[in-house]
Amino acid sequence: MEGVSCCGEEGCPGVTGGKIMIIEDNQVIVELLERRISRQGYSVVTCLDSEAALRVCREEKPDLVILDILMPGKSGWEIMEDLKSNPDTASIPIIVSTVKNRPEDVEKARELQAADYIAKPYVFSDLLERIERVLGGRKAGPEGTQGP
Repeated sequence: MEGVSCCGEEGCPGVTGGKIMIIEDNQVIVELLERRISRQGYSVVTCLDSEAALRVCREEKPDLVILDILMPGKSGWEIMEDLKSNPDTASIPIIVSTVKNRPEDVEKARELQAADYIAKPYVFSDLLERIERVLGGRKAGPEGTQGP
């Protein structure tokens, strides 16, 4: 399942910030992030299926990917390796979003050239800050911080 949306609410600032793709298998998280991110003026594309992630990413050409690591089928690490090895998607920055917050996971994200790393649970403002930093060209680097 995948989709493209804006918040669709009165007063929506419209799509001004670029396109963000969320690759996440939890429908509740997807809906929450989609709503919150689109309210910030970004176009949002979602993909719940790890097998379709590369295809959808190539078709949609997002400016940024938020990628969950614990996915059924292909893991987020495998998706990330596929994205980074494909010339069509290699330059798209990826923010790793996961409940895994071990030093080895942060290091693996760094090795796979993640733009940033955020551990769940996090507060939305922390994710939004990372999105803005990455899309603003200031690479945050995977630090593995955790919200309250």
